[in-house]
Amino acid sequence: MNTNLTHQNNPLPNWLGKVDQTEHAKFVIDAWLALDPHTQHTRLARLIAATIHDGSGGALERFAATGILDAEAALTELNHVTVPLERESWLDALGRYIITAERRS
Repeated sequence: MNTNLTHQNNPLPNWLGKVDQTEHAKFVIDAWLALDPHTQHTRLARLIAATIHDGSGGALERFAATGILDAEAALTELNHVTVPLERESWLDALGRYIITAERRS
């Protein structure tokens, strides 16, 4: 799994793109699969929220940091988030998690 890791505005050092991350990836995947499905979804939702929140202390940031979800406020916030097209699926996944969270609790 040698992946060329570059970002358009911030290229990473060439040596980093040559580091074989196979063992690390195997560890992460195995650890993730060991979690029950609810925990998997919750952790992914919190990770997405942490990645997309604007840092204003809103519902998404609070959910990312604490796991406490105010579904109505989070959905309102999520409706105002703008991401690149290739990350729209992140918003969809987080939105589905938030909408179904009330049914799970």
